[in-house]
Amino acid sequence: MNALIKVKNLHKNFRVNSKETLKAVNNVSFEIDKGKTLGLIGESGSGKTTIGRCIIGLIEPTSGEIFLNGENITNYKLSQHQKTLQMVFQDPYDSLNPRLTAFNSIMDSIRNESLSKRSKIELIQDIAHRVELTADELELFPHQLSGGQQQRVGIARAMINKPTLIVLDEPTTALDITIRSRITDLLIDLQKQLGITYLYISHDLSTVEYICDKVAIMYLGKIVEYGDKNDVFNNPKHPYSKALLSSVLYPDPDFQRKKYELEGEIPSPIDLPSGCTLHPRCPEAIEKCSSWEPELITVAHNHTSSCLMNT
Repeated sequence: MNALIKVKNLHKNFRVNSKETLKAVNNVSFEIDKGKTLGLIGESGSGKTTIGRCIIGLIEPTSGEIFLNGENITNYKLSQHQKTLQMVFQDPYDSLNPRLTAFNSIMDSIRNESLSKRSKIELIQDIAHRVELTADELELFPHQLSGGQQQRVGIARAMINKPTLIVLDEPTTALDITIRSRITDLLIDLQKQLGITYLYISHDLSTVEYICDKVAIMYLGKIVEYGDKNDVFNNPKHPYSKALLSSVLYPDPDFQRKKYELEGEIPSPIDLPSGCTLHPRCPEAIEKCSSWEPELITVAHNHTSSCLMNT
């Protein structure tokens, strides 16, 4: 299958002051096949959102390359790929202009298109129907909408130009748990209808397991495990993945994953540990881990991990 997006050796540093630099993304590579969903998961501060913002052009990478359908778009701005790259944000209310109705928020995405007013209205009506927004809801302002309705507006706004990739940044985190499943099912249905590719950023592991085809697990700016969803969830190889996934709740009361715990707190990305950055917390660490620079290695078909114990 052809990859829509390829990210190669991506780095993003933020200058904290004259002496200190925060390494938000550290040598990350992955690809997403057309029409598929890659889940990017990890604790807060692992670099997930930074990667998403680099891909759509909201921020510039420090180094590395990003390819869209084979074209290098690394230093392009969002406006140059607004039709093909879109983002749905974590907080739907904050992402909407409070002075615009739902209809006009969606209209904003096609305002500069050379279409008749009637054609634009028909496009909005079509996408509103797809995301299950009624005509009455389109006339409401953000504060008059529920969280789920606000996020439907955000999804409609992102999808109206039929982009090839949408970065979904924690799209259900701010919603009630009953609404989360509806929005998740909506995203799956829209992907099937429109053939859109997703980068799904989340720490909601159950939703990631439900919606994604492949998974990349991040720790302190690096991908530590990458592979098909079932392989990673059912047979995690990296100690960080084991700890992260041991917290996933399953509906089957007879299924119990063995608890796997790390020691201490996550280090500061300004002052990263040497070698494998997990080694100060890892129950499997040996002396070599403090100096060995880990790289992703193949542990099974389409499954890689960056742990010395897997070599």
